[in-house]
Amino acid sequence: MSIAFKGTVLVILIACVAAFVLRRNRDVKVSPLAGPIGSEAGDLQLLQQLRNAGADLTKATEVNYYMYFADSATAARAADSSRAFGFDTEVRDGRGRAQWLCLATKNMIPEKTAIFAATKRFSELSNSLGGDYDGWEAAVAK
Repeated sequence: MSIAFKGTVLVILIACVAAFVLRRNRDVKVSPLAGPIGSEAGDLQLLQQLRNAGADLTKATEVNYYMYFADSATAARAADSSRAFGFDTEVRDGRGRAQWLCLATKNMIPEKTAIFAATKRFSELSNSLGGDYDGWEAAVAK
């Protein structure tokens, strides 16, 4: 077998595995190749990934935003501010991280303008409290 043939088979195999994994996942997160977390480019790529996974972006779905902080008190302050934006919140241990998670959740239509606005709010909120904004994810609504 030629090297070109082996390379082609390898590429096809990788594509099949990637397609299988994407079909199994109900939630989609920004891939490592996406634009920077917290940027409009990253948000646009995630929205495209949702479309590619079969999501109907005109239907409301659960959207989760992740912010990490050094202590539970700061995460609680972020949760209070997030509730003022109309989000449900939960503060919990950062699962193996030396940080606390503030999870902000809202059932919403993942429309570009709304996603951009929420990303900007949570990124700014995280920065103002000395935390880290770690992006968002959404369920695939069909």
